[in-house]
Amino acid sequence: MGKPVKEDTMAIRSWATPLAWLILGMSPLFIYSWGSDLLFVSIGVYFGILLYKTSHIWAKTRGRLWTNSITIFRVILILGAGLSWNHFPAVPLAVLLWCAAILDGVDGWVARKMKGETIFGGFFDEESDALFVFVACFLIWKTEMGGWWILTAGWIRYVVILVKHNYPPAKEVALRMPWARTLAGLSFVFLPLCLIIGGPVGLGIQWVILCSILYSFTRELILLYGP
Repeated sequence: MGKPVKEDTMAIRSWATPLAWLILGMSPLFIYSWGSDLLFVSIGVYFGILLYKTSHIWAKTRGRLWTNSITIFRVILILGAGLSWNHFPAVPLAVLLWCAAILDGVDGWVARKMKGETIFGGFFDEESDALFVFVACFLIWKTEMGGWWILTAGWIRYVVILVKHNYPPAKEVALRMPWARTLAGLSFVFLPLCLIIGGPVGLGIQWVILCSILYSFTRELILLYGP
């Protein structure tokens, strides 16, 4: 057996910063028909580099390999939905996202069952969650089921990452909120649904999700930077 690989939490989480710059920096290209394709391909390249550089961690054991391979397939589904917005109607796009949401539960179950839980796996799962929300909001906007404002729900996490990177908080606090996972689960169900349901009901769902996400990250910033 090889020596156990020690995971550097700070080094792993530092990978979130370039992804935040990439997404926020390239989002203005959405005004061009090719802009979103370039962004999603670039995100795919980013994840490819991340996985190559960390393969000694996530592919070290069979449990880790299976767990993270499921998450990789999940990311492929999410990016595939983003790249397909002008090729398929809303229902197949929603189904792709729902399949990715189901895999979010599957990879966690496999990680626990096969002892494949790692710091990297948690980070990778968080980034795939954030990507899901971002792509779902992009699809809602592009399919004209919601206004540009829904993109804020997808951008806000990356804005917070850059704030924390450029202005490191002087204190550390426990930021795990009991309802955060519930909010993520509801977003995985209802954001794709907004691709199908329009009118006041669809807009109402979008506003509830947007306000909940903004509240969550605003509270995080207050806890980190407040008195």
